[in-house]
Amino acid sequence: MFSKLAALGLILAAGQASAQVIYQWDGQTSNLWNEATNWVPNGVPDVPGEEALIAVGGLYTIGINMSPSIDALTVVNPDATVELQGNRNFTIGTGGIVNDGLIQINTGSTFNASITLDQGGTIGGTGRIVLVRSSSDANDARLVQSGAAPVTHAGGHLITGSGRVDGFFHNESEIIADDPAHALVLAGVFTQISGGVLRADGTTLELSGATISGGLVEGVGGGTVETTSAGSDFSNTELQGSIGVVGNAVMAVNTPGVLNSGGVTVNSNGSTFNATLSVQSDAQFTGSGEIVLNRVSSDANDARMITENGAVATLGAGQLVRGSGTINGDFVSQAAILADDPAQELLLIGSIDQAGGGTIGADGRGRAARRRHPHRRRARQHQRRGGPRQRRRRGHALRRDQPRRGGHPQQRPPQHRRRRPRQRGHHHRQRQRLNLQRRNAVHRRHHARRDRLRRAQPGLVRQLRRQHHHRGRIHRHCRGGPDRLGPGPRRRRLRPERPILADQPGFDLLVKGTFDQTAGGTMRADTGFIALDDGQITGGLLEGVNGGAVQVAACGEMAVDTVTLAGETGLRGNSSLILRGPVTNDGQLTINTNASTFNATIRAEADSTISGTGAIVLNQVTSDTADARMDANGFTITLAQPVRGKGRFDGTIVAQNEVAPGASAGAFAVHGDLTLAPTATFLVELGSISSFDQLVGPGTVAIDGSLEISFIDGYAPVFGDVFTIIDGPDITGEFASLSGPALPGELVYRVRYDTDEATLVITCPTDTNLDGAVNTLDFLEYLNLWTNGDPEADWNEDGTVNTLDFLAYLNAWTAGC
Repeated sequence: MFSKLAALGLILAAGQASAQVIYQWDGQTSNLWNEATNWVPNGVPDVPGEEALIAVGGLYTIGINMSPSIDALTVVNPDATVELQGNRNFTIGTGGIVNDGLIQINTGSTFNASITLDQGGTIGGTGRIVLVRSSSDANDARLVQSGAAPVTHAGGHLITGSGRVDGFFHNESEIIADDPAHALVLAGVFTQISGGVLRADGTTLELSGATISGGLVEGVGGGTVETTSAGSDFSNTELQGSIGVVGNAVMAVNTPGVLNSGGVTVNSNGSTFNATLSVQSDAQFTGSGEIVLNRVSSDANDARMITENGAVATLGAGQLVRGSGTINGDFVSQAAILADDPAQELLLIGSIDQAGGGTIGADGRGRAARRRHPHRRRARQHQRRGGPRQRRRRGHALRRDQPRRGGHPQQRPPQHRRRRPRQRGHHHRQRQRLNLQRRNAVHRRHHARRDRLRRAQPGLVRQLRRQHHHRGRIHRHCRGGPDRLGPGPRRRRLRPERPILADQPGFDLLVKGTFDQTAGGTMRADTGFIALDDGQITGGLLEGVNGGAVQVAACGEMAVDTVTLAGETGLRGNSSLILRGPVTNDGQLTINTNASTFNATIRAEADSTISGTGAIVLNQVTSDTADARMDANGFTITLAQPVRGKGRFDGTIVAQNEVAPGASAGAFAVHGDLTLAPTATFLVELGSISSFDQLVGPGTVAIDGSLEISFIDGYAPVFGDVFTIIDGPDITGEFASLSGPALPGELVYRVRYDTDEATLVITCPTDTNLDGAVNTLDFLEYLNLWTNGDPEADWNEDGTVNTLDFLAYLNAWTAGC
């Protein structure tokens, strides 16, 4: 067999024959880049058309004391360090960077050092680029993208330290500010796909004119991601930990919004210059985080949350907006808005629709104030269905009579009330409707109710005095669902022998209680709807025909055991279908049939199998994957039929049939343990390199079965297209087979399996390491396989690994793709 040294000679000869000079680091003379005798062949890689390969083993450091401009930099040795000294700029062209070692930008100098990628390309490998900033100037250490083509920061590689990252990046990995002495500044466009993360770890990550879409942005270990005066723009991004907006800065949020599970502080540095959280197109704030307005002076605009350009901001049920400052604009709120700053008031201006169950309250001497309408002297309150305006402890909510939608009547604080002598016959009238949520109580002092009380389920009304009258209506309804008009049937066990039929088009037949259908009972929605509210159904048939559907009602929770589903069935938002045994589905079972922003969940209370000739559709409609969810809840759910759409898997899920994410291109979020059984087929649609189907973590995925590829949206595959189709912290197994449309020329489909992702690559047969490029690294990878006699090195497929395979591969590699 050939020696590795002889093979290396062939590599270099092949590179020179193709007019691309590859210099390999030898380090025989010194540790300086500009010494010609340190390279093989002798010379210095410093101009376009040349590449640098650092593959020699051992622990060493290479100092770059010049400003080279080359096509590619490859660092194969994980123990090698490449240091770019101060007052130097390293320009890299189309080949990008493959780095398994350490690349350091600046060595502590106050003179600027930078690496510039001017032709796009990729920063890949398993290594790290560290920016070393030593002064107040972030330009001490810079990583720059220039030109029209973006730079892809591939999964597995890290960018850390302090300094500045500028330009247009597709971030598939982690960019981390971790220098406690200095901040890392991001400026430009950061499109995060396939698990991209921007993190402040124990320090500050400054956003200076940064536009961020997708992925995760988080502050951990006492670190903060902070929007500076140059502003930031977020869309479809998850926020965790500490997020700040400093004075004189604007943090913009655009469609579809953010998943906020952390804490966003507006005016985080306590400035007297206005800090603003601005919603500039329709956006939702989902998750379980909070938004804190930190007003520090008499100016309520110190900390603002506003909407602009006619946008509507939707605050999800898990959000808490608190503090002092200004909320101004058009809001749909299912959140809690709380004035809890004893020193300053929270000023509400504009329109707040609380029909989904939001609350506005004052806690601990805080005040929530509504500005008086400038054209009206007398107060008028417009209310629809909505959450209560809450009074807690010694705080109070002060109404200044701006018309608003939703919510409950407000009272002047005690210090503003005029004491009047009691007069018989004096009346205080309120004409609005009060809506009681489930288990809520209304405590209204100085009011007697001489009106009609309509409630579907018990609420609590306390009448403390009888000096005043209330002419409104108190109407209890279930958050997120239709009003309940009447008490509904009492709980009792029914054994229906004839069908229960909903045949009035457009209307619900409400079903509640325990039904034993094991003798052959049927519930049929024929043009109408059967709304399953609460209880259990055992056995029998549930079916929707002629446009009718059987659905779990909003706020409902229905258990099923050994039932058969046919036609249209499903769950509305804010409801649960409980599995207590096997289910046969011969129709379409849709999770979140009414496209609600409230979660719809299939939850197991026993090991369960869903089988039959039908399909399951998860209908996620916002950035919150829990819109449509399957939760094994400590048990195992086995899916013996196709599952499609977008949504979330929790717990142990075993898929034995088709798994097809997306209505077109989309993703299933795996938050538990998903197993693709040997009979499973994972269907992946490719629309572009940024639009394709995925399974995404943070759960685990065990792979087996087949992978089937299809094209949508006119996608035309090209060499080097890479798709992370499964992304998570623990990926095991491989697909037994792969199929897809025919590819042009010599292109082939390949899947690269790593512990945290499975990546589909459209590449050439000689792309041995499956990184979407044919270069020296592929030759070295093949050489290792061939030297070890690995069956994968049998290039001519004659059953024997020998010199003929090596020569065949060398010819193909030299020819390119």
